[in-house]
Amino acid sequence: MNAVHELLFRLADDDLVAGHRASEWTGLAPILEEDIAGASMAQDQIGHAQSYYELMPELGTPDALAFGRKATEFRNARMVEYANTEDYALRLVRHWLYDTAKAVRLKHLTRSSHEALARLAVRIGREHKYHLAHAETMITKLGQSPANERIQTALNQAFAEALALFEITPATEALVQTGVMPHENDLKNEWLENVGATARKAGLVLPENPDPTPHLGGRFGHHSEDLEQLIDEMTEVLRSDPQAVW
Repeated sequence: MNAVHELLFRLADDDLVAGHRASEWTGLAPILEEDIAGASMAQDQIGHAQSYYELMPELGTPDALAFGRKATEFRNARMVEYANTEDYALRLVRHWLYDTAKAVRLKHLTRSSHEALARLAVRIGREHKYHLAHAETMITKLGQSPANERIQTALNQAFAEALALFEITPATEALVQTGVMPHENDLKNEWLENVGATARKAGLVLPENPDPTPHLGGRFGHHSEDLEQLIDEMTEVLRSDPQAVW
């Protein structure tokens, strides 16, 4: 797999899996407005994944790439695959941390030497800014409310997970040298500045020296059982009749 293909799979798989996890909150969010917003954002994320897959026609159709691979072939960060709990604070914090990282990446991808990816990043960025605005608004409001302690507890749990979004792979240097994307460490540092600014407004404190090690491996195809279970759910209809024409 070349460096650009690896990057595209990382981008697509992150959004595909994150979108499916977000969709699981439909009907379960604490207020109706959050139900509607969550469902809309989940749909957007899965659509973004499809667009990334479409940049690799030589490897297969978007359907084949999304639903025809084993868990070990996925390159998403482990953070997005973890099963949802009943804790909406954790769901919200993961949404905020992930979408802040995605916004940083998209900003730089709009200047990528890969022209098709740069154009796509501009289009996706127009939609994604609303996702990030939603996350930052909710985090700030709840952080400044009596729910502060719950949000802080969720942040303490999710922060190390989010650091693994910037896992370095053998493709990292090649992407930097060819101008496709900045180094993961540079993206991480910008992300830290952005989440730090929102955290301060919300009255939250970023955990010091969190260890992302338990959450690494996703970029290399090493995943939790949660992803295998999710892929089984995602592909249930396809597996019922693989030869069906839709």
